[in-house]
Amino acid sequence: AANNNNNNNNINNNSENHTAASSSISMSHGKYLLQALSSSACQNKTIFNGVSTVSVAEYAQQCLTFMLEWAGHMSIPAVLLPAIPCQKSADNCLPYAQLLCTLAPIAAAQNVQLWITTPLNPEALERFQMIHTLCDAPSNLGCMLIFDASSNSNPTTVAATNNAAILVGQSVSLVHASVGCALRAVAFDTTAFLTNKRGYPTLSKSHQVLFTELLRRVGRTLRVLVQGIPFHHSPQTEAGGQSGCLSYLQYLRHLRQRDDVVDVLDTNSSQLEAAYLDHLQSPLQPLGDNLEFQTYETFETDPIKYSQYKRAIELALRDAISLNQLTKLSSNSTSSNITTSTTTTTNSTTDNNNITNNLNNSTTNNNNNNNNNNNAGTVFGVTILVVGAGRGPLIRAALQAVQAVHLAAAGGISIIPTIVAVEKNPSAILYLHSVQARETSWTNTVTIVECDMRYAARNQILQSMMQDPDKCADICVSELLGSFGDNELSPECLDGVQTSGIIKETCVCIPQSYTSYLAPVSSMRLHCEAQVKAFDAATPTEGPSGKPTGSRQALETPYVVRTHAASQTHKELRCWEFAHFQKNDQQKLVKKGDAKTISNERFAQLHFTPNPTQGAGNGCGYGLYDGAVASMAASGTLTSDMAIHGFLGTFHCVLYQSPLSEKDNSLISIAPQSFSVGMFSWFPLYFPLRQPLYVPHGASIICNMWRKTNMSQEHVGGGGRVWYEWCAQVVAPGGTNNGSSSGGGDTKILNVTPIHNPNGRSYFVRL
Repeated sequence: AANNNNNNNNINNNSENHTAASSSISMSHGKYLLQALSSSACQNKTIFNGVSTVSVAEYAQQCLTFMLEWAGHMSIPAVLLPAIPCQKSADNCLPYAQLLCTLAPIAAAQNVQLWITTPLNPEALERFQMIHTLCDAPSNLGCMLIFDASSNSNPTTVAATNNAAILVGQSVSLVHASVGCALRAVAFDTTAFLTNKRGYPTLSKSHQVLFTELLRRVGRTLRVLVQGIPFHHSPQTEAGGQSGCLSYLQYLRHLRQRDDVVDVLDTNSSQLEAAYLDHLQSPLQPLGDNLEFQTYETFETDPIKYSQYKRAIELALRDAISLNQLTKLSSNSTSSNITTSTTTTTNSTTDNNNITNNLNNSTTNNNNNNNNNNNAGTVFGVTILVVGAGRGPLIRAALQAVQAVHLAAAGGISIIPTIVAVEKNPSAILYLHSVQARETSWTNTVTIVECDMRYAARNQILQSMMQDPDKCADICVSELLGSFGDNELSPECLDGVQTSGIIKETCVCIPQSYTSYLAPVSSMRLHCEAQVKAFDAATPTEGPSGKPTGSRQALETPYVVRTHAASQTHKELRCWEFAHFQKNDQQKLVKKGDAKTISNERFAQLHFTPNPTQGAGNGCGYGLYDGAVASMAASGTLTSDMAIHGFLGTFHCVLYQSPLSEKDNSLISIAPQSFSVGMFSWFPLYFPLRQPLYVPHGASIICNMWRKTNMSQEHVGGGGRVWYEWCAQVVAPGGTNNGSSSGGGDTKILNVTPIHNPNGRSYFVRL
């Protein structure tokens, strides 16, 4: 029966979000109910229930239905169900699945979740995946991991130690896999606890490692319970509390306060991300729509992105001076005063000194001292074109970079910047003018132009730049990157800059290049969220009464998401790269007329070979690759199957790479292998699959990804659209090249998905 058993206790991982206690169906009663529902003998055996004669199975189902209604009446958030029968065969799971298909809608109507008790072993996770699929993936059906005495390992010999390491490695991989299996809670049976020297409960080292990893991964949403008979304090003693489990809860809270957990869960960035966890957002339409004030404000709080942009502009300025690519305005000793009057002082001295020290310690300074001495007392002019100025963060970064170069110049070199800020959003233009009115450093330096860069030839100010080569841009800066690198039309916009003829032959583009990456992801939660999108209005302006999006369109649309309850199963692989500005075989900029014929269509076929740890070090696909977790998982291998629910798109960007030194560069990335720690401006782009793709042990995954364009006119500024198409295959072992992005040899295809979003029928980005 559903009850408030005091032996089931909930640890509060996050005092703000998890205060309600969970109750459960007694495990013993649950097993009897399951036997009554699934046993063939009980299907025929009848019982008189006071009204009529029914089978034992029917009576048990009636009882369980009443329990769920009672749980809803008592506002109990979740009901715990017994483990799935041990056999992997679907026939043995069918009675349980049939029951859950009936109960899940009833529970959902009462706002009650169903959590199936699942031991931490490969077979149990595979059974849960099968049940979840048989039930058509209800959103309120979740998994609760259980730790008990059988999962403890206390090695006493060398052989036992080696076996324990293998078990821990397998368990780490299983924890990683379970996060993608709708993991809602973890329960510790009192038998899982050991006793320390003072008589208090403690967990084994292996359990501590696993629990800590669970907290670091999903601690913000995970429920933690203690169940069973207390062995360390009886309910009669004050130390044990009413249930006798107080000491167990206190110990688990102690583990929650470890530094490695706090550093993940209690930082400012983690609090900012809380509202976005597993929340699917439609990608921005930066050319079709104008961004809101709040969107600009959120992006500008990123502590990493604009410092990297500043460094990139600073490096570009230093190299341009060394290579004599800037216009010399004069050679006199008054340049210092000129520069000081036209540059901003809003940046901190500490930040300038840090970057200056990095530059002074680089090898380029040793090579360029002679050039700097020759340019002593010289005043240089530089034109910086900011494409997509927004509220001005890139303008500030450019001004700060100019000042940093001026302060670092040993020979009295000065720079007079001319910044041309191009922005098409009328509201952002109004804000930029207000900043210009109150910021003295902007007055004679910044020119604000309201224009879509693709139509630069129609703007009078930009036309005057095109007609005078000396006024053309020396440096072009933009922040048009999307979660997948090119999904917010950065290639089309920057190609428009090149075709406009507003840049010099030596113009440097920041960013210089960006590479798109893709990786499979297992996440029942993300797939359920994508399915729910089918009920949203197809046209937002129509509101709730509008025509629904529909399942096909919802599952053929990529979404920006801060992945959380997800598991990236393989290392991300390179899709394609865009570099700016386009150059010919002689490494010279492509001329204005030739640049109009540039094609931005791409195709990539990626081969993801079997990973024995199911990608444990990759985490949820957002964040830096964890080599320590990967190393632990590598000590034990899994032989279980897995389910793929889509692919995660990320990017790695080279803002600037100095041609004078490989060490001098500025990079940003959200790809796990090179993630920029502390940066939160971009979340991964989730490409869902219409149906989960099941991958047997040892099989490989092939993903085909297309970037397609359809221009209504010859020039990219004439309108049109850009979209992605994707599909996946599962091939038998031995059919692909290891880690390659191009396969070879005969392959046996085990499973295949349809091509998603053909001809952009469900989703595209407007030009």
